[in-house]
Order: sequence, then structure tokens, then C-alpha cells
Amino acid sequence: MPAEVIAGLDAVNVSQLPVAVYSGWRGDSRENEASDDSTPTDHKKYYFGIDIGPYWFAPLGRAFGIDQNSVELRARQALRERMGVQFNYAQDDARYKRKIFRYPDTSHSHGTQPRVDDLRAYHSYHAMMIVAARLLRTHQVGKREDGPKDDFEEWLDGRLLTRDDGRWIADRRDPCFTESPPKPQSYGDKTWCWSVTAEYLDRQLLTDDGLQVLWGHWSSGHHDDEETVAVYSALVDRAGAAALLAAVQTASDTGSIYFPSEDDTDEPEAGLFRLVGWVASRNESTGIDEYDPWGEKLEYPGPRPDPSIVDKLGLNLTDDGRRWVTASGSLLRSEAWTQAVGLGREQETVPGTRLSGNRSFLHELLKAHPEHCLVLSVSVRRRPTRYNSGGDEFEPYPWPYVRYYLIGEDGITRSLKSRD
Repeated sequence: MPAEVIAGLDAVNVSQLPVAVYSGWRGDSRENEASDDSTPTDHKKYYFGIDIGPYWFAPLGRAFGIDQNSVELRARQALRERMGVQFNYAQDDARYKRKIFRYPDTSHSHGTQPRVDDLRAYHSYHAMMIVAARLLRTHQVGKREDGPKDDFEEWLDGRLLTRDDGRWIADRRDPCFTESPPKPQSYGDKTWCWSVTAEYLDRQLLTDDGLQVLWGHWSSGHHDDEETVAVYSALVDRAGAAALLAAVQTASDTGSIYFPSEDDTDEPEAGLFRLVGWVASRNESTGIDEYDPWGEKLEYPGPRPDPSIVDKLGLNLTDDGRRWVTASGSLLRSEAWTQAVGLGREQETVPGTRLSGNRSFLHELLKAHPEHCLVLSVSVRRRPTRYNSGGDEFEPYPWPYVRYYLIGEDGITRSLKSRD
């Protein structure tokens, strides 16, 4: 590709004017650059709707130091000059008259994008982008003196793909290989949600190909057989590990222990019982692929090792963005998926994530932390069937079944009742 073409691409969406650095809050200025001849009367104005102005146009204006009205004026000019649009109400879109559109699909509020663009959303969005391109040529972009990005970059980030490598988050979607819960034995089975065994809990910690699940959250079933599984782990001092295991497993509230991710490790005051997070679980805000049917509710990038763990173990991320491997072949794998449950209007998309490693990974993780064990928990919560009329016989909102484990450098998973 010629150098001038590359240089042109690098200049896309970049202002050639000096950045306006500010501290605190950058005030907006109201401008009216249109001549009297180009300003429409009220009955010829294009009506963008209630939310477009304050939640689409105003944030764009703030990036350039102008107010919402100034952006709306430019948007109407863009519609007349570039798209030949003069006037529109929502009902002017023929697809409403033909009942092709359903209101929930085309509705949006507080800056969100509609799942389906009607004519007004289509016009507003493209007019906004035309105005943004024109403002880049004529107005300085603001930047907080302590901010990592300028205001236009921050505004544009929310209108790009979630991933920064040009791929859709659906490209990161994995198949769902988790075990489906057993079906209730009969219509209105009152004991199904109370039938979780220790062996069933143990099975949630193994993947279909024999890896150890170390972090994850997923749901299966719908209404009559709905089940949620959660797996968490953290590092804990060896000296306090056995006492911690006994305390949390025999507590009246077995779900009271909180497993931190790398972002919120326990306070040092916890002493020997301090849990140290090693998994990064915070996900990115979804970009324009939010309503991609293949990526809807998919968590990205999913659970992954903390950067300090990556450095300490020498983990290398493979090209697919799912697996980390060491020089000796130790493997850590992250999975993220969605599945549709229910039928018709009751259908919903349910996400799931899982972080799993082989035994050699566990050995290297704990060898790098010789004073620690890995404490692991698995919980299974089942909801009573909607036809369960015996609410006076059982707890209507049962607590989850929870089991805790310790994993040492030998890679053996031990629970409170283990005999080794």
C-alpha cells in the first residue's frame, strides 16, 4: 500500500488543530453559524426526538466545547445538504404503517442504540457522524490535563467495536460444554432443587476434556429446571488454609466468604486468612456490537490471569485470545459463551464464562507462590419450579449448595471430608 494512502488512513478521525487542554469542567459555547436563509422555520424543522439531543448530540458537542443546540443545528444542515431530508415524525416511516417494526425493537433511551434502526434513528446517527467529521476540521478538541485520551477519542470509543483488534466479540464466542442439570422427576417436582449431591458439585470442577475449573459462572435450564453454577478461587496463606476451609464449610451461611478478583484483593488485616486474587474478571463495556445476535450478552474478554501472574509464570497468550501457555506446556484456557433458553416471548439469552487449567498449570502457579494454597469454591443454586405449590413446606428461595476445596502444590483437590 502506498505511503500516502497509509498516512491518509492514520489521519482519519484525528483533528489537525491543537488540542484545547483544560482542568475541571470545560464550558460549552452556543454557536449559530447558519445564515438566516438556511435556518428552517419551526414547521420545517426535523424533530430528532426526546433523547437524541441530550444523549447523542450533547456529548459530541462537549468534545468540541459547543452546546447541544449548536450540534442540532449542524445536524439539520447535514440532513438537508447530504441526505435531502426536510421533515419527519416517527410515523412517517412506512415500516410502522405496515407493522414491520415492533416498538421494543426500535426504542432507545439515555444514549443507548436501538436494536433496529427506524428512519429517524438512521437519519440522526448519520447526521451526527457528518457533524463530527466537520467539527474535527473547524474546532479544537478538548482534553482534560490529567486524562489519557482527548474528549473526542473518548466519545468515539463508545461507537466502535468492543474489541480493539477489529474483530467482533462474537468471534470470541465458544461452544457451551457445561453439564445440563437433570430434569425434575415429575410435573411440579418439589424436591428437585434440594437434590444436589457432593458428587454433583465435584463434577462442576472438571471440563469435558479434563481441565480443572478455577473460575466461572453459568446457568442452564429454564423455569422448571433452572440452575446456576459459580466457581471461584484465590490464594491463601498455607498456615491458615486448613482453618479457613473448616470455618467456611461449617459456617451457618456457607456462601458468606467473598472471593476477590485481582482488582479487589482482601485487606491485609485479614492476616493468615487473607485471600489474594489472581484472576482478572472485569469485562469491557460493549460497543456497537452490543446487539449483534451472535454476541448479545457475551462477556468480553472473560476471566483471565492477572498481568502479574502472566509475568511470574511466563504465560504466552495464543493468537485466538483464549489460551495461555508456558514454556513447559502448562495451559490455562478462558471460555465465554451464550445460549438461548425458553421459547417465544419467554426466550432469553444467558451468558456463561469459565477459566480452566491443567494440573501442570496448578503446579506452576503454586510453585510461584510457595507460601500459599489455592482455595476453591463451587456453588449450585436451583430455583423451585414455577408449579411448586408447596411453598409452606420448603424455603421458597433456597440458598445454594456450596463446597470448598484446597489445592496444594501436588495438584490434589481436597475438601473437608477428604481422606488422602
